[in-house]
Amino acid sequence: MTARWVGRFAALQHRFAVEVDPRGEGIVEDLRHVLAPLWQEGSGRLPTYRLGPVPGDNERWQLDLDDERVGERPSLGHAVAMLLWHVNYQAIQRSSRSHLLLHAGVVARNGQAVILPASMESGKATLVTALVERGWDYLSDEAALVTDDPLRVHAYPKPLSIDRGSHGLFPEVSARVRDLAGCAARQWHVPATDLRAHSIASAARPAAVVFPQHAPNQQPAWAPLARSQAMVRAANCTFQWDLDAPARFHDLGRLLRGVEHCATLQTGPLDETTALMETMLGPSPSRASR
Repeated sequence: MTARWVGRFAALQHRFAVEVDPRGEGIVEDLRHVLAPLWQEGSGRLPTYRLGPVPGDNERWQLDLDDERVGERPSLGHAVAMLLWHVNYQAIQRSSRSHLLLHAGVVARNGQAVILPASMESGKATLVTALVERGWDYLSDEAALVTDDPLRVHAYPKPLSIDRGSHGLFPEVSARVRDLAGCAARQWHVPATDLRAHSIASAARPAAVVFPQHAPNQQPAWAPLARSQAMVRAANCTFQWDLDAPARFHDLGRLLRGVEHCATLQTGPLDETTALMETMLGPSPSRASR
């Protein structure tokens, strides 16, 4: 049986294609929709992910990248989650070898980017989702790729990964979430364009580096941060720092000298948190025009 073609895509420097076994045909359109912001036109062969049933097993699914077995999972939905994880992993591994890449969310307005470096489970994807809903442009919920001359942060518009614990914060989003063979029960994968049309920016000048940290049952708080303190925090959020620490140190210094704001942000209720950001940085275009 002929595999069903999903498409060609580019996640930072990871370029790839996706195919699905005909027995998983029902997820082809959902995958194409979720990965649409990474769509890449062109021809010629790319490394290809293939989702298919494990031979001799009616339930388990496997994921291959060309001739390499990525892994097996107990269901199609779990295999889809593995695919999305592996795409992100490869994007980060490939891109961080040659560029400054921070573990960070990134939003922008008027061509000015706010980089939100943070560790896992800090609530950065939740904050980014709320900001995009409120009129900010989306660059990434996962990685900030920074280049200089001129200083720019580039988009990595992967689908927003919204964990189950945050689903209740976005009831209006739930009707637009693609099920992905049950994958969505554990984590939503939502293109930013499902939150707001034309919400993805391609690149922007970094204007602020803000370190968010979720504080349950607390009110949001903003505290300016010295560049030296920001350097330490940002270094801890830099992918593959040990690969070339002097170069990473130089690139981070250039980034932090080039922005107008460095701060910490204790996040609380989303409305109050986003309002505080807009007070400190200025309102987003959509709100300023209301």
